Amino acid sequence: MVTPAGACGYKNLYVQGCGTQTAALSTVLFNRGYSCGGSYEIRCVATKWCWPLQPSTVITATNLCPPNWVKDSNNGGWCNPPRCHFDMAKPAFRKIVNSKCWHCSHTIPQGNRSWHIVFITNVAGPGDLILVYIKGSRARWILMSHNWGVGYQVFQGLLGQKPLLHACLRLHS
Repeated sequence: MVTPAGACGYKNLYVQGCGTQTAALSTVLFNRGYSCGGSYEIRCVATKWCWPLQPSTVITATNLCPPNWVKDSNNGGWCNPPRCHFDMAKPAFRKIVNSKCWHCSHTIPQGNRSWHIVFITNVAGPGDLILVYIKGSRARWILMSHNWGVGYQVFQGLLGQKPLLHACLRLHS
């Protein structure tokens, strides 16, 4: 995630002139901080999600995308060495990729006979998560309540059912 004052020490990306055209770099690209402030031109190629004519965007390196040693480099550990990866801010990413590829991913619901919790990650697109619904294969859609952080809970028995999840975003203009 790209954050102000991240590993490069920027306090305000707007005052520094970067705005939202930023990215956190994988360990290899970050190069112990020597890449901070560097500019990169990123182009979307060879996927159906690219905007037509393969436009590019220029980003500034403003943070480190830390390794995730729990995940395999090809399955969630995108910033693990030796991978080269740009964790781009959403506005920069939207300039080169069609919004139809935005999605949420989630862990399999955890819980017991009468309570379940789901942890939602990779909320993409311009907006904030405001509503989360879950549906079991033998149940109706149920509005989940916010538990904490990225956790949403429901006090319903869904054990043994295949869960479907639907998240709603509040869109920003």
